[in-house]
Amino acid sequence: MWLETLLLMALGCALQSWATPDDPLGAHTHFPWLWLLPTLLALRYGSVAAVFAASCYALAALVQHQDILHQHALASFMLGGTLQSLIAGEFADVWHMRRQQLQSAHDYQGQRLLALTRRHVLLRLSHERLEQDLLLKPMTLRDALAHLRHSIADQRYLPFPAMDEVMQILTQSCQLEVAAIYATLENGELDATPLIQRGEITPLRQHDPLLREARKQAALLHVQSQPGQLDDSHYRIVAPLRIEGGERACLIIEKLPFLSMNEESLQFMAVMLGYYGDLLEVHPDLAVLQESFPQLPADFMAEVLRLSRIKREARIESTLVGLHFTHAELAQQLLQDVRRQGRDLDLVCEIPGPRPLLITLMPLFGEAAATGYLLRLEKHIQDIFALPNFSEAGIRPLRCALDDQRPATILEQVLRHGELY
Repeated sequence: MWLETLLLMALGCALQSWATPDDPLGAHTHFPWLWLLPTLLALRYGSVAAVFAASCYALAALVQHQDILHQHALASFMLGGTLQSLIAGEFADVWHMRRQQLQSAHDYQGQRLLALTRRHVLLRLSHERLEQDLLLKPMTLRDALAHLRHSIADQRYLPFPAMDEVMQILTQSCQLEVAAIYATLENGELDATPLIQRGEITPLRQHDPLLREARKQAALLHVQSQPGQLDDSHYRIVAPLRIEGGERACLIIEKLPFLSMNEESLQFMAVMLGYYGDLLEVHPDLAVLQESFPQLPADFMAEVLRLSRIKREARIESTLVGLHFTHAELAQQLLQDVRRQGRDLDLVCEIPGPRPLLITLMPLFGEAAATGYLLRLEKHIQDIFALPNFSEAGIRPLRCALDDQRPATILEQVLRHGELY
């Protein structure tokens, strides 16, 4: 900018001196052609260029020994030209500032569009992955546990009720190709004849290193659990089915796709087998809970114990939501309406009375899901009963996560909230 302004002004002064030698600055011409250069420079570069160009003219006048202050025509010529250039420069400054603002806004929108495009691509890929997972795993862990619970309730008379359901769920969800479940005999050995199998499984190898180590640790192990020590195993995954009294059976997986042996599938197997083992027997703490909380159904408390074990072993949270209805006139009506809004996978326990308490057990759902459930209920009450919030409806909500506390402590907290303990 500086060099360009200096060269143009020098060129303009030289041309003016050549055209009118007796008036080198063109102060006495009918039109001040020489000031077009500062005006154009001001429009291009702003008021700083205008000041610099006017200074160049003033310097040229001093070089030619013209007394600007004492020559009225020359002073008016210089002042008018300078003001004209400054006005053009100010206009250019405002225009440049607005242009920069628009450019900044454009750059920001471009960045936002790029970010949204990337998110859209990731969302599309995630959606495709979910579709593939849905095809491969048609049942979620919550659905599987609920289905298993209902299936076992109809087959209590069998030593291993709903075993075919267990194998079917594991096969579909974990893509098992060759697997079997073997019962544990009284001598501690596994029965050579499987209870149920999928695929053409080879004869049982009682002394397989992976099978022996998994039964010793009473935990699910796979061939990479102890690198270098279990490489000779014929099996890929071994998961003992244990209850409080000891081992009842053992799941042995001989073949499955490589990508299926991931953390999610292993956790799914461990939770399913642990939950199934809890369904096979009555939890020893259930009698204590029944004595302490006779208001609650035994099945409800048994499910709380099972989900507490899942939280301890698999770190998957479940939540209890208590709703205490205190409105004298609307309590029963609100209670029935809220019950109709319940979700299929939740377990609901109602303790009747003038001020009833509704307890909802949300299996494998954390506090975020409980918060969403309460917000949905509050919005529903606003739409149906025209009551702005839970307080106006006389509903006192409580959320309790099934964490590392004892189940008795959590149930006591919920019942105290309902003034029932």
